Amino acid sequence: MQGHVLTMTGRFASLSLRNAFLLGAAALLGVLLLLQSPAGAGLERALSVFRLRYLADKGASAAVVIVAIDEKALDTIGPWPWLRGTLAEFISRFGSVYQPSAIILDMVLPPGGLADEDASLVRILGQAGLPPVFAGQLLEDVGPGKGQLQTMPADGDWSRFPVYSGFLATSGSLAPSLAGVGHINATFDTDGRVRRLAPFLCHVEGCSPTLWLAFVNEWLGGPAWRLTRGEWFQAPWRIIPVGGEELAISLDENGTVTVPWRHPSPHQYVSAADVWQGRVEVETLRNRIALVGGLAMGLGDHINTPIELQVPGVETPARFLSAWLANGFVYPPRIGALIAFVMVGVQWALLLVFRQRLWFSLALGTGFVLLWAAINAAAYRVGWALPIALPILFPVMFAGLMQIARASTGHDLLLRRMAAYLPLPLVARLSRGEEPVHEVTWFTVLYADIVGYTAVSRQLSPEQTAFWGNTGVDMVVGEIEKHGGHIDNIAGDGLLAYWRDGSPATQAEHAVAAAAAIRRHLLNLNEAFRARHLPPLDIGVGLHAGPLMAGSFGQLPRRYTVLGEVANLAHRIERQTRVGPHRLLLSAQVAQAQQRYQTRAVGSLCLDGTPTDLELHTMEDER
Repeated sequence: MQGHVLTMTGRFASLSLRNAFLLGAAALLGVLLLLQSPAGAGLERALSVFRLRYLADKGASAAVVIVAIDEKALDTIGPWPWLRGTLAEFISRFGSVYQPSAIILDMVLPPGGLADEDASLVRILGQAGLPPVFAGQLLEDVGPGKGQLQTMPADGDWSRFPVYSGFLATSGSLAPSLAGVGHINATFDTDGRVRRLAPFLCHVEGCSPTLWLAFVNEWLGGPAWRLTRGEWFQAPWRIIPVGGEELAISLDENGTVTVPWRHPSPHQYVSAADVWQGRVEVETLRNRIALVGGLAMGLGDHINTPIELQVPGVETPARFLSAWLANGFVYPPRIGALIAFVMVGVQWALLLVFRQRLWFSLALGTGFVLLWAAINAAAYRVGWALPIALPILFPVMFAGLMQIARASTGHDLLLRRMAAYLPLPLVARLSRGEEPVHEVTWFTVLYADIVGYTAVSRQLSPEQTAFWGNTGVDMVVGEIEKHGGHIDNIAGDGLLAYWRDGSPATQAEHAVAAAAAIRRHLLNLNEAFRARHLPPLDIGVGLHAGPLMAGSFGQLPRRYTVLGEVANLAHRIERQTRVGPHRLLLSAQVAQAQQRYQTRAVGSLCLDGTPTDLELHTMEDER
């Protein structure tokens, strides 16, 4: 029995399929709740940043050049904001000398300028041979609209996009001369980082595209755009230029697009001062999309991204244009959550199959994490942003819960096994890692021995003797354990057991009940022996009670046992069953402590043929 327990606990206890399934359900529920918490959302966000940092495509970045209004430009051209005449001169020099495909001003040209200044800029914007020029506008929640809002024709439902009640628009006198106007609003997450951008923001007068989309719209010839619900393998929402399905832009459930941030910037920067003075190689800007934006720290045009802090705001439209030109937008497919749950289902099923193999299930859980990371990375490279954390956390939590359950079940089973042979206080001390102490307490002791074992063994073969004797001992052990007793030791055909929990009366009642059951079950046992042509079995039982010392004794291996006169007297009382008609004898201490069974005095204990003052009793119905 001890060998079985050790082997079982060494391998950890096995888990039933039902219990393992319930652990899987608990793991899934725990992960889902975690992902709904700030900590879980932060983990998903951190994993997304890691994926973004190393897997985001730089797009067609060579087609986009950033012309920076840096400290050098402010020293050379003049302090910001430049007069409209100065800006007109800059655009004229830039466009005529370098011939970019477009000049996109990442700035607002608000109304209120001098009329002649605006007129000079309008003349330049209408000058033949110059590239198209685009400017920005800011939408804000500040009350009734003012100025002109550049709208995009749309025949879809734009209710998914944020609606603003006011805006800071580019001057109405300039807007008609511009190729397009788009908003430059950033979409900030709760941590102040810019991860997403709304390609359209809506107002009571219509919807404004973002600055980069205003360029795309003009480049496509100003088509109408429609908002549609994506198919299962597409993004949740799509904005599609009429007649250009292949140019659709994919949006998430919030109607935003993820900014394809990556460090370092893939775009080439040139100073506006060098453009002003003609110091830039013409081929650097020819036929390129030129984004003009503030870089000097004093202009305040910097944002925090998930990759790095204080990134020039002009990088936002630059990243989108590079991605759009390379068809490199990444979006969460509508089926993304289903794919993640299918992966969790596969993980769940395989972990259930291999639940009994400790190290293999741990390795399997680790393999699932790596497999999902690889699948997720491959999907990202082809444009799908799948959920990350769920299929990573689930196998880890599930495998961990199974190991904890195995260890806990094995520990509980070991304690139950130990409690069958050791007192509960001792089991409790051992489970806490404490050394058993020597203590003196009240015990009720039972000694049982097979009568005539030696004579019978001479008549039977060794195999028959083993079966005959072991059957009797097993029956005795079973009744003692059934009645709450503990086996101290088994030596050949005899054994010593004791009760130490509860009051003396409780101990005595349990011990006498066990003794009576042993004598009663001998009748059925001997019927079975007669059927096998084996001699009948007889067992003598002696009981005594009193104080004993219990503890661990001896050198390694140590042995927990009881020592004292009470145990010796229980053995001597059992010996008296051989010289009288009664096979069950108990001392007066035991007989008087219990009230359940009727007993009667039958004499006293004889030591070396001399009676003592220790009165012996037997049960009324004992034969």
